[in-house]
Order: sequence, then structure tokens, then C-alpha cells
Amino acid sequence: MKFNINSNVVKSKNNLEIARKYHHYDNVESIHVTANEDVYHIDAVVSVFNHPQKCSLDIKDNQVISYECSCPFNDQDSMCGHLGAVILKLNELEINELPFDYQSDKLQKIKEIEKENQRQRRKAQLRQMASMSTQLIDFNKSQYQTDLRLSINQEKYDLTPDVHLNGDEIVLEYKIGNEKKYVLKNIADFIEKIQNQENHKYGKALEFVHSEKSFTDDALKQIDLMKKALIIRRS
Repeated sequence: MKFNINSNVVKSKNNLEIARKYHHYDNVESIHVTANEDVYHIDAVVSVFNHPQKCSLDIKDNQVISYECSCPFNDQDSMCGHLGAVILKLNELEINELPFDYQSDKLQKIKEIEKENQRQRRKAQLRQMASMSTQLIDFNKSQYQTDLRLSINQEKYDLTPDVHLNGDEIVLEYKIGNEKKYVLKNIADFIEKIQNQENHKYGKALEFVHSEKSFTDDALKQIDLMKKALIIRRS
């Protein structure tokens, strides 16, 4: 069975033009058809820009005998564009049995797109959580290794100052170590290593984590002098 309802039943030319646009863009989301003797009752939903409107029609002998729509553009003088779009869609459908249900492919596609968007958002959240977990693990690992080296290495190292003349300049240099001593080439880098508790290797015989706990009391006094000298140089 097919309906053959004249679209001119939408008396307003403006509403009929709107109905044709709604039909063209597949805005009729669903149609439900039932029958009571020779009267067909149609319930439909037309959604435009995510604003669904509920429509209903009673049809007898391809003539509309009553109609309703939840929108404000439907009145006794003319059907609205929503109802017109339902009629245009009804005329296309092949109805084999009652009750009959129609569901727009567009609605299903929108649901599939939203489902895929949700899946992608969830993947992004999981990737972010994994990245944060990796960073946390790396941080804890690095901290653990630093603490382990500090706990293993209990030896305290000394700093030996060496003052000499270089032309008209007085030069202060330092050597680090106990039995085997190495020249400090850059005092600023040395202080930065202490502040960051970095592990540094001077040679085959000397490697340790640069923490204030790793130096003798006399060496700490020299380190304090270095810090003050760096502040004076910067200022």
C-alpha cells in the first residue's frame, strides 16, 4: 500500500516550500502508522537543527481529516512545514503491514557518529591517563634511584682551594675528592648539580650524587662561599 496525498493540502506556499526543504534534507526522523477501520493515524517526529517536533495526522481515502503539530506555525488555515514534510515522506513509503514504523537512516548515522566521537574521546582520555602514569612512574623511578645512590654512598668529599696569582689577578680554583682529586672546571655548573642532586662522574675513581650530605663540613663552607660569589657576579 502507498499513500497518494496531494501536497497542496499544505495551503501556505511558504510552508509548502519549507516542507520540501525538510523533506530534501531528510528531517523526518520517524513515522508510526496505525489503522482504525478505514482511518489511518500517523505519529511522526520531524527534527530541524536538533529541535524535534511531534506531528500527527488522520487520513481517510488519501484525504487529511485532522492534523496537529507541536510547533507554533501550524494552524487551521494551513499545515506547517513539519506536517508537509511528513506527507511527502509518507507518499514515498511502501507499507506492507500495520502497524508500520519508519526510521530515518540519518538518525542512525547521527547516533553512529556520536558513538564514534565518544569512543575517540575515551581513547584520548586513556592516552592522557597512560601518559600521566608513565610520567609518574619515571619520576618515582628517578627519585628512587637518587635516594638509593644517596643511601649507598655514605662517603663525604672534600673541596681543596688553591689560590695563586695569574699576572695581576688572584685566581681561586678548587679540587674535589679525597685521595684522588679532580679540578672543578665550572663552579656554576657544580653548584647547579648540588641544587638538582645530580649524579656526576669526574673520572674513573670519583662518581657520586651531588648532595650537601655528600660533602664534609669544611667543603660546605667552601660551597657557601661559591654561592655568595655567584650572587655577587650576577648582581
